[in-house]
Amino acid sequence: MSDGPWLTPELTREALAALLHQHALGELQSVSQLSGDGDRALLQVNGQLVVKLARRDAETRDLQMEAVLFRRLHHATDVPCPEVLVHDPSRDTVPFAALISRRPEGVAGTTVWPNLDLPTREHISEELGRLCASVHGLHWPVYGSLFSTGPVDARSARWADIVNSKIANMYHIAEQRGLLPLQTLDDLVTTLNDGDAVFDRPSLPTLVHADLGLGNVVLRQNHAQWHVAAILGWEHSLVADAAWEFATPWRDPAEALPLADSFMYGYKERRPLQEDLRVRQRLYRLMRLFEQLIVTADQSGTTEERKHTLQATIERLLKPR
Repeated sequence: MSDGPWLTPELTREALAALLHQHALGELQSVSQLSGDGDRALLQVNGQLVVKLARRDAETRDLQMEAVLFRRLHHATDVPCPEVLVHDPSRDTVPFAALISRRPEGVAGTTVWPNLDLPTREHISEELGRLCASVHGLHWPVYGSLFSTGPVDARSARWADIVNSKIANMYHIAEQRGLLPLQTLDDLVTTLNDGDAVFDRPSLPTLVHADLGLGNVVLRQNHAQWHVAAILGWEHSLVADAAWEFATPWRDPAEALPLADSFMYGYKERRPLQEDLRVRQRLYRLMRLFEQLIVTADQSGTTEERKHTLQATIERLLKPR
């Protein structure tokens, strides 16, 4: 970031300092930009604060929802997440809506995970499972995405409406672009449509993080024991059937992912699993892979190998058991 008066093309150090002063957060001493563009920015301020700025309406609403979500998690559960200090949508002091939170103390989970021994990994995985169960204890009025970046934009009192709309949209895109052999595409959609009875019997509307890898976890060591200090990355969370959380297989030892058995053990300490979880996992896993295939096709630099891997995984899951 520039050492001059302008932090971004639309934000000066003076304006940021005034924002901190307005909310009694001290003087501006240091600032670094973590990410952003002309319409949004993510700043680390004074080494202790994280400032998110947004200009567009959708991202402004996302900041509001993030503030609501973090405050609800903070007051209603034991789930560690960023402490919201200020949500200021006024744009009076800076030309952005602003969300200011306290930076969690600790280190990114991915930086230490490869060096942890098995008992420590099991301990952290169990802790994450318990925290996930606490998140699932928060029920919401309707199903659907909380954020504009989420995978499901519609909202409905019926989970089946969300799922069926998603399947129809993905089928249309995949057919137009030829992302799957026609027979595989038809088999996939037929299998998902046959899941109507499952989709009609979801859990109550449940907050699902949907990406609980160690990349979204801050860890802190206390008296030689590692603990979860914060769970981040909520921008893709949604209100769904609880089983949606378990749609991603955690089997690759090279990935910084919780140990599946330990995670589920911790989860079951606080909440029972759905009786037909394996059936739901297979259906939702197919949906997530279908979605990844479409997203991957839109990303520049995506290798053909990645596309073929997704296609092969879908075909394997479609085989009769």
